Amino acid sequence: MGTPISGKPGLVGPVSNGQPVEVPVDDFGKILMAPGAPTYLEWTRRGYMYSTVTSPAAPAALPIYSTATNSPTLWNPPSSNKMVIPIRINFGMAAIATYLDNSYMLAYTPAASEVATGGTFASFTNIAPKNLLLNGPACQARYAGAAVTWTTQPTVLMNLGLSSWAAGTEANLEFAWLHYDFDGMLILPPATAISVVGVVASSSTYVVSIVFAELPLPAGM
Repeated sequence: MGTPISGKPGLVGPVSNGQPVEVPVDDFGKILMAPGAPTYLEWTRRGYMYSTVTSPAAPAALPIYSTATNSPTLWNPPSSNKMVIPIRINFGMAAIATYLDNSYMLAYTPAASEVATGGTFASFTNIAPKNLLLNGPACQARYAGAAVTWTTQPTVLMNLGLSSWAAGTEANLEFAWLHYDFDGMLILPPATAISVVGVVASSSTYVVSIVFAELPLPAGM
């Protein structure tokens, strides 16, 4: 014979971590199923969610993949003891210059260990990401919005499937809805970095924001 389930009529919680709870039931003993919370609410509540900050007053062009200097770059330093999980990249158009067909990609740096002459990064101007739990913990990851150089250029990782195209006049310039959701398909362990680049160099400028989670590093990773 199975063990009976203990139920409590009405809502249960909030409760502390590790505290046993009774199953919520209605007045007839049927288990209540409440609607689920928004996707990232729990991570945000625990202070795991961050957003990079590129100032609207300082938008930047997106460089070509083969010369990624000054591309928006998210770096998980070797000493972070965190894994960084990209959630979404948002592109905001700032100023249109030359009308170019373009598509947007990610490049990666597999051994992003230091900022020094001859190091992984020759320069890296950090704009500290903001915790989406306002006043939450400071971020271990670093973000360069438009001021970063490498000793060795990063390697192309993936196409984001986002494009812009032009028919030669401002009136005909068209843009897709420029954001990309990762859905857990990419993880940055310590000492890795990703950068946003184009198939061609863009002379138009963008405000780029990367939303990501910073989680405790699992053992053995």
